[in-house]
Amino acid sequence: MLRSKDRYRKRRSDDKMTGYEVIVGNVGSVYEGSDPKEANEIYDHYIEYRDVVGARCHGEAVVLMVNGEPEKEVFSIWENDEE
Repeated sequence: MLRSKDRYRKRRSDDKMTGYEVIVGNVGSVYEGSDPKEANEIYDHYIEYRDVVGARCHGEAVVLMVNGEPEKEVFSIWENDEE
């Protein structure tokens, strides 16, 4: 059985692998994995899909994260909407 410190060390060693995540406003995380091609394809899909009126992610922000840092980002059209 692993003690809590051992589990922490194991997770930390996994951090060396590059992690990708695509986050879409009003939807959440739509991809988490290590494949850059797949992450970029999903990111591009949601960039196009956000223009579809009536879609859940219409006008929302789309972010591609690499190792927890934003790599590409399209901002929400609603962010500057104060009224």
